[in-house]
Amino acid sequence: MSERKIGLVLSGGGAKGAYEAGVWAGLTELGLTDSIDGIIGSSVGALNAVLFDTCDPSTSEQIWMSLKKSDLLFLDKARVLAALTAFNPVFSVLSASFWGIVLSGGFSQKRLEALISDNVDFGKGKRSLYAVCTHATDFSLSEVFCLNDYTPEVRKEIVLASSALPLIYRGVFGANVNGAGYLDGGISDNTPRMKLRAQGWRQTITVWLTNKPDRIERSDDRNIDIIPSGEIGNFLTGTIRVSKKKLRADYELGKQDTLRLKSQLLDMMSEAEK
Repeated sequence: MSERKIGLVLSGGGAKGAYEAGVWAGLTELGLTDSIDGIIGSSVGALNAVLFDTCDPSTSEQIWMSLKKSDLLFLDKARVLAALTAFNPVFSVLSASFWGIVLSGGFSQKRLEALISDNVDFGKGKRSLYAVCTHATDFSLSEVFCLNDYTPEVRKEIVLASSALPLIYRGVFGANVNGAGYLDGGISDNTPRMKLRAQGWRQTITVWLTNKPDRIERSDDRNIDIIPSGEIGNFLTGTIRVSKKKLRADYELGKQDTLRLKSQLLDMMSEAEK
């Protein structure tokens, strides 16, 4: 195994991922990104991992600032109806109801898939990338996929699987990767720092999408935590809430919180380059 430099850990959190884009902009401003040679992410963290690795920071910013609610929650009505009637024609009456949508996984990832296809060129990747997914048959089991080991098409499926919120996307069975069903990586490990450590990284930068991460879990003298210094919301007010004002606020907060840690981050870079 070659010498690892710095690993970046990206949490899951839906629309709160704009904060991570701001962190990446801050790391770029500090000249740190070339020292980051491994990135792991759960859920939106997996999506950001491939964006950061293959796109320049201005493109990542543009993607996040132009995000619309329908990009995250795109309702595929035809899919809802087809899924319900295939199971039992009686359930077709639920096709317009909230629970009908949920039980059939009627919110489509088509917009997210298009976002990846339009902006990510996996051939340009230069880091080791990992995505965490949760087994659809056992929510306590997670699996780490090294994206570099797969074809571009399978890499995209893995990222979509890692971002597949249960019952919202892909119903209860999840996304299919190599014949097995997987769901959102955040269910089993939302901030997978120890999984990146297991791949050989000893110096890590961990980006949290909560204001109060578990202090025991994050205590580590070879890890720098970047934690939102302001409120970025819960599931309803942050994860699935998409507004241009909030996306911009989260992005700027991520950048500011990163720049505040300039001294610590530069020290880590110096240590990694020795």
